[in-house]
Amino acid sequence: MRPELIEIGGMAIYSYGVMIAIAFVVGIFYALKQAPKEGFKEDHILEVLILVIVLAALGSRFIFVARNFEFYRHEFMWGMLGFRDGGLVFHGGFIFAALGVLAYSYYRKYSFFRLMDLGVILVAIGYPITRIGCFLNGCCYGLPSDLPWAVVYPAVDDISRHPAQLYSSLLMVVVLVILLYLRKHKYFDGYLLSWFLVLYGIYRFVVEFVRVNPEMMWGLTAPQVVALGFVVVGVLILAIQRRRYSVK
Repeated sequence: MRPELIEIGGMAIYSYGVMIAIAFVVGIFYALKQAPKEGFKEDHILEVLILVIVLAALGSRFIFVARNFEFYRHEFMWGMLGFRDGGLVFHGGFIFAALGVLAYSYYRKYSFFRLMDLGVILVAIGYPITRIGCFLNGCCYGLPSDLPWAVVYPAVDDISRHPAQLYSSLLMVVVLVILLYLRKHKYFDGYLLSWFLVLYGIYRFVVEFVRVNPEMMWGLTAPQVVALGFVVVGVLILAIQRRRYSVK
């Protein structure tokens, strides 16, 4: 594990933050390249990306603080906003970002589903990079394992564990490949969004069985419950949009 990459002027540069920055930069370049092909202006894509980055950061932190409110209610407000200390939840960031895209699409008179079809490709590109950041940071680790590729997280204990972050990274690469293939056979706006929600939900539900997370209900963790919700929403979007376009 290498939580801190380097130290400059007494300030630590964290590996997790660096990987998130790389993910955003790669995503921005890809979005600007694809914008004209999707019928979007480049400056509009930059606008919505800035909005999404801010909302994703706030949403991911908000959900983390809400899930750990018993701890943070004894802290000052700045403790809740301590992004450098870690503690981000993908589901919260994605939902907040999607709401931002919804508002922006209404403002610019763009198709929300078309924007999200581009957006989920960006997510699928950046997600594997950020999960490598999780691995370097030593967070989001897995349950004890005796598999040959099990990893010891010194900051946690001396027990070999599943490198759940690397599982997540690899599986999201698979999701990305599938989405890029489906993009060539896109039948309607929202097609890639719906499949992303389904594929992400399935991947996350499965990986949670080897991750360390407290049970929420029915023997499932909170991310598993949310993942099931993602699958349901994805199937609904697929069915509704398919019917809508078939009627036309």
